[in-house]
Amino acid sequence: RDLHSFPTRRSSDLGKTINTTINLSIQKKIKEIINQTKDISSKENLAVIVLEPSTGACLSLIGSSNNNDSFNRAIDGVTQLGSTAKPLLYLSALENGFTPLTSLKSAPTVFYIENVGEYAPQNATGKYANKNINMIEAISVSDNIYATKTNLLLGSNTISDKLKIIGINDVNDNVTNGLGSFSLSPLTITSIYNAIANRGIYHKPYFVKSIEENNKKIYTHKNDSGVRQIGRASCRERV
Repeated sequence: RDLHSFPTRRSSDLGKTINTTINLSIQKKIKEIINQTKDISSKENLAVIVLEPSTGACLSLIGSSNNNDSFNRAIDGVTQLGSTAKPLLYLSALENGFTPLTSLKSAPTVFYIENVGEYAPQNATGKYANKNINMIEAISVSDNIYATKTNLLLGSNTISDKLKIIGINDVNDNVTNGLGSFSLSPLTITSIYNAIANRGIYHKPYFVKSIEENNKKIYTHKNDSGVRQIGRASCRERV
């Protein structure tokens, strides 16, 4: 369901006008794309969110394709990140001495983890380079061996520490985090990618610009200066 059908929402009972951040042009275009999708099954768990990188303002939000569905998947739903988490891992690597040309061998590997035991990640395709590949090549094929080796070299707390910077404290240190074994909401995932687009500065998402009562503003959102989540140089290399 939409956050709002219009950028201005009036509450006649309270005599208030709520001005949201929603951009109607963007919202309309996304709805058109959704309506053109013929595969009904893909719409059942649909969630779309668009944030402005420089402010965190929510420009479009659709929590379900069904207007009668009260569950907002964009905000309240959680999903396992999988390879979507890899940019966080590689950005951390760039901050810690890696370069886009740093090479590691991609081949079937059994890792022995202290207090855990054997860990043998696999590539989704079942294919391996069986030679050294660099970060650019690893990203292009979403290589899980390269990602796991990177995570082990940096430390299993690498991604969880990055998330703590923006107040996400419930992701445990884990060697599988580099492969996205943890879950976050679409809103949170988008806000993290927003920071990458904003040269490493994270802004908390917001939805309301102002609230008026009897033609008088009783609330106005104040833009924050943001929090540096990722080094600027790393974002430039990644982008």
